[in-house]
Amino acid sequence: MEINLEKIESELGIDKEVVVELLKEYLKESEGILAKLEAAVTSGDYATMITTAHTLKGSSGNLRVTLIQDAARTVEMAAREKTDTATIGGLVTSLKALHDEMRTLFG
Repeated sequence: MEINLEKIESELGIDKEVVVELLKEYLKESEGILAKLEAAVTSGDYATMITTAHTLKGSSGNLRVTLIQDAARTVEMAAREKTDTATIGGLVTSLKALHDEMRTLFG
């Protein structure tokens, strides 16, 4: 996974150091979101899957973390379509892998 700090800095109009701090905070906050998403998949709570994936999609987009944004969009759409929870669980696992990869960059 590659995060273009210069692009984010330019698009958001903030210093690179601030971008890095925002990304670190985003990673901390998104851990809770991912845990809530996993719990929703386990319980078959499609409404929570939709809102939680939507929240992650939005926060990822705000910080230009497009790979996670796209993965969250996929989860949200699958939940809206009431795709079976095993399939959505696999999508969430992939989403978490992207998050973990990003954590190795900014952890």
